[in-house]
Amino acid sequence: SYLSGIKQCIISEELGVPKSTVNDTIKRYKKTGSATPEKCPGRPKMLTKHDT
Repeated sequence: SYLSGIKQCIISEELGVPKSTVNDTIKRYKKTGSATPEKCPGRPKMLTKHDT
């Protein structure tokens, strides 16, 4: 992993993802402490009669 000193290009080759994806994930980890993307906002779900 990146934290153990493996270069980004090697990580991208091993995972089969673009280098930019690895770079963005590392940036997100440094900023938020998590590699998981934030939930994107979207249109609220509509309630149906079944939900109420």
